[in-house]
Amino acid sequence: MPSVTLVLLANLRHYAGGEERLELPFREGATIADYLRESGVPDHAYYAVVYRDAVTRDLDAVPAVGDVVELLPVMSGG
Repeated sequence: MPSVTLVLLANLRHYAGGEERLELPFREGATIADYLRESGVPDHAYYAVVYRDAVTRDLDAVPAVGDVVELLPVMSGG
């Protein structure tokens, strides 16, 4: 089945039962934001994504079949 892969880095795995990768069914015209909503990861848990080798906060991009989107978690500390 065609899919888009979300890679959940660090503590974001908590939202996927400890899994690092979520294979979500490809949907024609779906944006990164659509896939993120489907994943169940809340908006407050990540600050940006890595898509096509670039860090971005633009979630309106439309992934192609087989694309990988990495979620970068919100981190704190010093």
